[in-house]
Order: sequence, then C-alpha cells, then structure tokens
Amino acid sequence: RPPCATTIVWPLSSTSPSSSRVSASRTTGGASYLQVIDVGAWDNSVILNLPGQSNDPRSPHYRDHYAPWIAGDMLPMLFSRAAVEAQAERRTVLQPEARS
Repeated sequence: RPPCATTIVWPLSSTSPSSSRVSASRTTGGASYLQVIDVGAWDNSVILNLPGQSNDPRSPHYRDHYAPWIAGDMLPMLFSRAAVEAQAERRTVLQPEARS
C-alpha cells in the first residue's frame, strides 16, 4: 500500500453515518475533502472536510472539522430542508440594496 493511501472502511451504515470511519493510520498526505453520497437517501451522505466550515479564523467553525478529520470520523452531510433546518445554528440572509 502506498504511504499516502487512505482506506475507507465499508460498508457505510445507512442508519448511522457517524459510525463511518476512514483509516488514516499510515496516511502522510491526502485529500482535504472527501464525500460519500447516498443518492437513495441523501441525508445519509457523509463528509470529511479540513479544516472546517468557515474561512474566517474568528469563527467557531474555522477548525470545527479538524479533530474529526484527524480521527478519520465521517460527519453527516445533510441535504433535505428539514434536516438542515433541524441542525442550523443561525441563518444569514444576503439582500442586495435597492437600485434607484
């Protein structure tokens, strides 16, 4: 196995996406983003994303995916409006200024 190879442990559980795991025991490099999509049940999809969900170092989400990425723990990647709304912390609405 090449030294930079990453192994995905199958099968991914459709009932518990967070139980999915990526083995990084000998990983010395690799992708900063990985997704496994369940097209039959979109809300069962999982991701690994380094470093986090924000590009702003002042945000609490700047490195929130770092620890799961190091551990190889897949995180839920929600698609349906109901699933996203259930997990949303806040909503940001961008609205352009009216033209005169």
